[in-house]
Amino acid sequence: MVLHRREFSPSKKDGISFKKDSELWKLYCSFLQELGTKLKLPQVIVACAMMLCHQFYMHQLHDVYYKQKELILTAERLLPATIAFDFDIQLPYEPLVAAFTRLDLVCDLAKSSMEFHK
Repeated sequence: MVLHRREFSPSKKDGISFKKDSELWKLYCSFLQELGTKLKLPQVIVACAMMLCHQFYMHQLHDVYYKQKELILTAERLLPATIAFDFDIQLPYEPLVAAFTRLDLVCDLAKSSMEFHK
């Protein structure tokens, strides 16, 4: 998993601070979570989308000034190539469920991930 590597984001080259980069990361994760909720998607799908965005921004700069349709379309075409078509996303649900089980803690996230792994 590459979540701890955000400090090496190429956005630094564009003059975007780690703090601003983190804010942008939280923004798109919040957007994806809200969108997933509105579309009634399983949490695992939302998490996968977040991981794909994260992988994308580990290789591309955050372009916060051009929020145009063409940029979004370009990013959609660029994303698969940028991540070398590596859609084998390692989600933390299995170890998370194991940890919750060991601690005798069950929450909605654990329940939904347990259902996914059945």
